[in-house]
Amino acid sequence: MYYLLRGVAVKYFFTLIISILFSSYIFSQSRLIGKVLDYKELYPLEYASVVVKDMSDSVVSGGVTDKSGNFNISVKSGEGKYSLNISYMGYDPLITNIDIIKGENKILEPFKLLFKSDLLSEAVVTSNYRQRVTDIEKTTINATSSVASVSGSVLDLIKTASNITIDNGGAISIRGNSNVVILIDGVPTTLGSLDGISANSVGSIEIITNPGVKYDSEGTGGIINIISKRDKRDGYSVGTNINWSPLDRVNGNISLSQNRNGFSIGVNYSAKYNPESVNSNLHRFFHSTGNSVDQTIESSRREVINTLVINGQNRFKSGDIFKFSAKYSQPDIRNSQFLTILDNSINDNNYTNRENLFYHKRRMGEVLVEYIKELNKDKSKISLSSSFSRTRGRRPGYYYQDGEPVQKSKGGGHPTNFYIQTDYTNKIKGFGELEMGLKYFIRGNNFKFDSYTYNPIDLEWVYNDFFSSDLTYRENIYSWYIGNSNKISSSLSLKSGLRLEYSVSHLDIKKESEQIDRDNLFVSPYLSLNKTLSSDRNLSFLVSRRISRPTYPQINPFINMIDRSVYETGNRNIKPEISNRVEAMFNGFKDVFSYNISLYYNWIDDYITQIASLYDTDALMLTYENGDCSRKLGSDISIRYKPWSYMEISVGSSLFLGENTGVVNDIDLYGRFISYSGNLSLTLIPSKKDQIIIQSFYTSPITYPQFESKEVYYTDISYKRDLIKNRLAVSATITDIFNSRVWDVKTDNAVYRLTNRSKNESRAIWLGISFNLNRKAASRESKDSGDSGFTNMIRLGY
Repeated sequence: MYYLLRGVAVKYFFTLIISILFSSYIFSQSRLIGKVLDYKELYPLEYASVVVKDMSDSVVSGGVTDKSGNFNISVKSGEGKYSLNISYMGYDPLITNIDIIKGENKILEPFKLLFKSDLLSEAVVTSNYRQRVTDIEKTTINATSSVASVSGSVLDLIKTASNITIDNGGAISIRGNSNVVILIDGVPTTLGSLDGISANSVGSIEIITNPGVKYDSEGTGGIINIISKRDKRDGYSVGTNINWSPLDRVNGNISLSQNRNGFSIGVNYSAKYNPESVNSNLHRFFHSTGNSVDQTIESSRREVINTLVINGQNRFKSGDIFKFSAKYSQPDIRNSQFLTILDNSINDNNYTNRENLFYHKRRMGEVLVEYIKELNKDKSKISLSSSFSRTRGRRPGYYYQDGEPVQKSKGGGHPTNFYIQTDYTNKIKGFGELEMGLKYFIRGNNFKFDSYTYNPIDLEWVYNDFFSSDLTYRENIYSWYIGNSNKISSSLSLKSGLRLEYSVSHLDIKKESEQIDRDNLFVSPYLSLNKTLSSDRNLSFLVSRRISRPTYPQINPFINMIDRSVYETGNRNIKPEISNRVEAMFNGFKDVFSYNISLYYNWIDDYITQIASLYDTDALMLTYENGDCSRKLGSDISIRYKPWSYMEISVGSSLFLGENTGVVNDIDLYGRFISYSGNLSLTLIPSKKDQIIIQSFYTSPITYPQFESKEVYYTDISYKRDLIKNRLAVSATITDIFNSRVWDVKTDNAVYRLTNRSKNESRAIWLGISFNLNRKAASRESKDSGDSGFTNMIRLGY
């Protein structure tokens, strides 16, 4: 009531001052229309001040909101980049960069202001253009404004987070843990690899290190949620961009969208063609026999990806929302390897030339539908959602030795996911927000793989039963959760919850007529506290528990030959690993400086790890086992400093001390290690139309059970310029400008000694061009899109 009375008292003062300042702009050619709400209660904020500044921080326009929280202001300078400043007494101001185009710029999603004691417990901005928002649960990266995605890979966007490491094969780890769950729009996908997801179709990426109880408990490392690109501007929009490299690499996308009268539909098609060469040298020495193997490998990889995404939404007058999306992705990868092998023994040295040709062909389809029923406007709602995802995978392979065929294989699997879920949300006065839900999730795979050996005498292919497999796997997971978010005092908020998951799995090894059934009950509590220390400092504390159930490759009991001295198999008896984490985060901001500092302790019981043991005389068998416990004490730090309007510096680092314990088949898994990674980003804006970004990345040596990877470091530089009234933009990027990115692994254990060095074509020049067109529909009342989350990631006219 106090703030309402003060707002009424100053209404005419603000109106008079702003009218005097901006009366000369009433005949401008561009208008900015939007809405301002309270973030917690979602009621409109009347008399909120809305000011538009240019990139030199000079005021060019402004106004106040009406009783419905709406603002409608003109911008005399027309098209270009601007800073939007929204403020209201008792609330923390919201400042975001926007692109304004000629004509009407209507923002469908409202801006939501936080009461002063709430802001820092929700999020802290750590990079320019609101490209990154970080809290104790997750980091959100705004992909639509990034220049880093020129190569067409989602990995280029994810690597900008300092707690992310990506190996030479594209495997992702969060804080050194590779048990990471990949979601697309919050839905588990059967695609299997981020190589099959085009960056051009991505709007934002959430790196969720501490998921709440609404998420599945799967993934002790965390969750990466890929959110599809959607144009929320009113009217219809067309956008396209193409990136090309002289190395014959090219990628691009085209998107179409229509938003009108509460109904929106969008179509996005993206394509990628990426040939690449990799040169590797490997030396493996066996302690038991004194024999060794030296390999020189020249590999070529050709990646072709086509992706089509259709999504839509309809908001009814009642406030109910219906959403749907359909995805189809077709990633095809062709690998060619030419190996020169030297087998060294005490009595003989033998040279062999080998050629391996193998393909990964996948066809992934996914459908998602969701209906949200508003029971009490802005207070309570119930939703029902369901998704079906299926991938048809094939993996044919052909192998030659000294020019003669020796082996071939064919087969593949059909990974399938299906779930149905209902959620209920209710905001109760004095109790906060209550959430609860039920979910039924099915995942599985039908896998059949046939191997053949060539008989040079009979000139026939002979079925190899030893390397062939035929099995099915299915897992049903029943889950229930309840959570509450509440404000205990003006400076303290609490978020708590409990999730129960009961899983039943069935593994049918058809070739051996063996069936294995297991069940598991997992309890996942969650607690988060947020304390506001001052207007610019905040402290958060969190406790969580998660699980990683064995993946399909980890339990596949059949043997796969990687090369003549290395074989791989799963472990049908492997157990899930359980992760427990305690974490604290201190963050704040002041003027041009902001920071996040987190400290965590994580311990994993029955952690899953890959080990190598002696197989035959001079060969290794790779498999998976459970260690006893893996402990990590770590810290993530991110700092953002903007000394001038044309320069911003961002620094991020992640460090942890680790210890592994356990003994498996006389193999001691004990080890202590330290690992750290970081990145440095320098953004320069020499003019309103130009942007230069220099990014450097570093990952220290990482120790795993039985082997260690050496340090990795490289630097990328990008330049972007907006042309033709902000509708046309061109860019140029050089990746790994010093050509320093190398994958280097070594080990020296009781069984063997290994060194393996690989170098791909990491240095490349990319040229890009993008075009965007938005045609506004007739003027009308703006409608809330119904989507939750921060709206300060919207970039109009981009």
